Amino acid sequence: MTMTARRRVGALTAVGALIAAGLVAPASPVYADDSDLVVNGGFEAGLDGWFVNNGNATDSATLTPTDDA
Repeated sequence: MTMTARRRVGALTAVGALIAAGLVAPASPVYADDSDLVVNGGFEAGLDGWFVNNGNATDSATLTPTDDA
């Protein structure tokens, strides 16, 4: 077998393995976790759980709720 033929066989084998791996279905459906990753991510509870400037104690910024959209 020539070097070119070996490369073709190797390439076809690799492509076949990739295609076969893509056709395998997972054993069971995958669902998102029910827990929240961000506490009060939508501001429903006011400013609880939020902080300014990544909690930098030397920053004088403050969070103030407003009725502005």
